[in-house]
Amino acid sequence: MINSFTHYLKTTIEFGNGKRFEIKNLIEEKNAKKVLLVCDPTVYKLGIANDIIASVEEAGASAVAFTEVEPDPRVATVDKCGALCKAEKCDLVIVAGGGSSMDIAKGAAILATNEGSIHDYLAGRGEEIKEPVNPPIPLIAIPTTSGSGSEVSECIVIVDTNNIKDIMFSPMLAATYAVVDPELTYSVPKNTTIHTGLDVLSHALEAYSSVMDDAVAELMALEALRIVFRSLPLCVNENDKAARNEMAYASLLAGVAQSKCGCVIPHAASCPLTVYHNVPHGLGCGVLQIPTIDYNRDVCKEKYERVLEYIGEKLPEHAQPADVLIKKVRELFRAVGTEEKLDIGAVTEDELKKYAKDAMMDDGVNVNPRAVGEEDLMRIYKMILK
Repeated sequence: MINSFTHYLKTTIEFGNGKRFEIKNLIEEKNAKKVLLVCDPTVYKLGIANDIIASVEEAGASAVAFTEVEPDPRVATVDKCGALCKAEKCDLVIVAGGGSSMDIAKGAAILATNEGSIHDYLAGRGEEIKEPVNPPIPLIAIPTTSGSGSEVSECIVIVDTNNIKDIMFSPMLAATYAVVDPELTYSVPKNTTIHTGLDVLSHALEAYSSVMDDAVAELMALEALRIVFRSLPLCVNENDKAARNEMAYASLLAGVAQSKCGCVIPHAASCPLTVYHNVPHGLGCGVLQIPTIDYNRDVCKEKYERVLEYIGEKLPEHAQPADVLIKKVRELFRAVGTEEKLDIGAVTEDELKKYAKDAMMDDGVNVNPRAVGEEDLMRIYKMILK
C-alpha cells in the first residue's frame, strides 16, 4: 500500500549536454539587469565562468562575482556573499560549482531580500529560529559535479558560529532553474568523482530508508541507486562519458529524494568528521552506509529487499537483505578503489562523545527508522575508524 504524500518541485530542470549555453534565455526570461555569479576560484578560472559572463552580457545585463567559496561554508561567508548581493542590487544569482558554492549562493539569495544573518534561519537555533519573510531573488544553479544535488534541493548546510554543521530547510531555498549539463563533469578529478558519487549513493539510500513518505521521491532514490552501482565505477576507472551523463542524472534524482525525504544517520554522523577532521563530505557519508545498513537491518528489511530487487541483485534463499546490500556496497567500494574505514588518527573517547553529541543535533537522527542515541553513534564511529 502506498502511503499518503505531497510532492511539489518548485525548480525547473534543464538537463542535457550543452544546456549551459542556453542560460541567456533564462536571464532574459527573468529580465535581470545585475547578476551575482557565485563560484570557487577554480571554476572562475575555467571556461564556464567566461561562458556565463558572456551569456549575461548577451542578455543585456552585467555581472559581479563572488569567489570566496570554501568547503563546508561558514555563516560569515554566506553573510558576506549576501551583503555583496544587496550592495550591488543584484536581481539574479547564478551559481556554478559543487555543493558548497550552491549553499552559499542559495543563502545569499535569501539574504538579498531578508534581514539578519543566515545564522538566524538555521535549524539549530531552536525556538529562536526565524523564517524568511520575503521570497529570494531568482537563482540559476549549474552543478559542475555529480554529488550534492543542491541544484534541486530545498536546504543548505552551513557551519554555524559554534563550529557545528547546521541546516536550513525552506521551500524558498529551491533554485528557480537547475541547469544540469553533464559535459561540465567530464574533467572532474578521480577522487572528487568518487567522493561526490558516494554522496549520490548516500542521498538515495538514506532518503529511501527515511521514515518520511513520498512515493515519487522514493522511486527517484531507487533509480539513482541503480545508476550509481552501475555507472560510478565506469566514471572512476574509464572516465566514460555516457556513465558521467547518467551520474549527473542520478545526482539530481537523489537530490530531489533527499530534499523530500531527508537523510538519516550517515549525514548526521559525517558532519563532525568534516568539521573536525576535514573528511570530504561524500566520503564520510559513504563509509557510514555499511554500519547504518547493519544498524537498521531489522526495521528496513522490506525496503532493503526492494532496493536489491530494483537494482537487479538476486536475494539468495535464507539470506538477509541487509547482508546482501552490505556486500553490494563493499563491491562498489572495491570497484572505485576506496577503503571502508577512515584514517583520521587517534581519537579519544571524549572526542567520540563530542562527535556523537554534535551528530544528535542533526535532524537526520530523527527521521532514521530506528531510534538512535549517542552511544549508538559512538559504536558506529568505532566501526568506520581505523
